[in-house]
Amino acid sequence: AVCSDPARASVLKLSVGVCVLSFATGGLSMGTDSATAIWAGGACVTAFVCAAILHFERAVSMTLAKASVYIFLSGALQPSTP
Repeated sequence: AVCSDPARASVLKLSVGVCVLSFATGGLSMGTDSATAIWAGGACVTAFVCAAILHFERAVSMTLAKASVYIFLSGALQPSTP
């Protein structure tokens, strides 16, 4: 077994899921010029990531899950520019 600890397995599943969504979002951005499609795709991905964080990190700690959602949304809604 890759991860026999349920908490580690949850975090591993979450990280793989977020990685797949990142590639999908990049593919959407590269594959279309429609600002509406990119915005809608980004909104759906953001909602899905928040739900996935709560679902998978709840096994570790609900406090950690809530803090992770807050940190994710802080970066997603107010991205920094170099």
